[in-house]
Amino acid sequence: MPYIYEDEQKDEKEQSEQQIGATNQVVISQSQGSSVNPGNSKSNAQQTPTSSGSYVNSGDYLKANQNQQFGKQVAGNVQGEIDNSRTVQNQVKQDFTQEVDKSRVQYNPELVQKAVSTPTNVISSPEEKKAFQGQLNANYTGPKNLSDSSEQFTQVQNSYSDAKDASHATKSEDGRFGLLDRYYKRPDYNQGQKTLDNLLLQNDQSARNQFSKVQTEQEKHASEYGDLMGFLSDYGTNAATETLDTRSQARAALGLDDAGNITAGQGAIGSLQQDLKDRFFGYSNEQKQAYSDLLASLETGDISPEQASQLGINEGYRTYGVDVGQYVTPSSDPTLDSIASNEEHSRMAALLELAGVEGQNIFQNPELAGSYDPNQPYQLDTNSLTNAVKERENAYQYELLKKAIDLGVRNPSSAKDTFLESLNAIQAEQNYYDSDPFTLQNSDYQNFLARKKEHDDVLNRIRGQYGYDKILK
Repeated sequence: MPYIYEDEQKDEKEQSEQQIGATNQVVISQSQGSSVNPGNSKSNAQQTPTSSGSYVNSGDYLKANQNQQFGKQVAGNVQGEIDNSRTVQNQVKQDFTQEVDKSRVQYNPELVQKAVSTPTNVISSPEEKKAFQGQLNANYTGPKNLSDSSEQFTQVQNSYSDAKDASHATKSEDGRFGLLDRYYKRPDYNQGQKTLDNLLLQNDQSARNQFSKVQTEQEKHASEYGDLMGFLSDYGTNAATETLDTRSQARAALGLDDAGNITAGQGAIGSLQQDLKDRFFGYSNEQKQAYSDLLASLETGDISPEQASQLGINEGYRTYGVDVGQYVTPSSDPTLDSIASNEEHSRMAALLELAGVEGQNIFQNPELAGSYDPNQPYQLDTNSLTNAVKERENAYQYELLKKAIDLGVRNPSSAKDTFLESLNAIQAEQNYYDSDPFTLQNSDYQNFLARKKEHDDVLNRIRGQYGYDKILK
């Protein structure tokens, strides 16, 4: 229907007459871009383009303004909203990924392997130590998705919403009225003018084509927006996951759980501690078994070459009945400190320093490093044993001296000589009688046998009494 100003009270005929002679022209707003129509002033110089004109009907208005490409202007503004949103999205994407990358900690397998293999070298380098502990304590503090960054999220949301709303508004009359207000609103831009401008938009095929283009462009933009939100969410989440994996792998390499506790038997620290504990229990059991086996061997007098070597005595050692076991004690019990080498002490200290858990060291006294000898499970009090054996030997020889005198040896020089003299004398007589074919008929031989038996009986009794035959063999 024709548009008529609210303050015009004249009928169409009067308006038409007044229109005659007036200078009819179409003006585009200088400040807002809205279509405006010819004024009713007497001259062009005095004319102010403040309305859509005083046309009697809308057809005249549309005809007069059809070449102004008003639809292209409006569509261009909508496209500008889309372009602005894309610009904001690109900038936010760049800023967001940079912020994420600042907090991302990527795993460095070479550094972790070096820390595990040669920890003393790593702690001697402040840079490498700091870098490794950055892996060990990696903690992601950046955004996981765009909503975690409120300012950036607001920028993207607002610009996208503006573009989406503007594009959607081109599809309906109410929407177009909104666009006219949005792009061309000014104090003297009234509802009548907007109505005519809207008619101009909806009846202009070129305008409809322009609107169709921006609607298609917004569909692409909407897809881009969705892709961006998904990308940013994945980017932030993946960075957080990657950082957590870095932390987990570095800790697993050392043998720590997430709370900083050493995991038994796991990683560099846990496996070293477990190896030491296994070795400790093995040495302890071996020492006990070796000591028990030695006592059993000493009881029978049948010791092995290895046992003789560990005791520090030679096979064939005559004990004269002395209980050697009384002079043997187990070596000092093995400890974690004493069974570990100096290198193991240093390695453990370096690993614990890298882990920041020095208080969990299983070592107490590094000065004992390497002091336990697994090849010496027991020790012999050699001086005491030697004195005891010598005392028994002297008693034995003294007893032989007395008995030798009883057997007829005069003025012996020593018990040993007495024993040899009496033995040699008897042996010489034995040889003599063995060479005489008439020995059995010789009465002296019978006397010899009696004396020899007496000698042997005495000797065997004394030897038995003093353990002369007790020999470690």
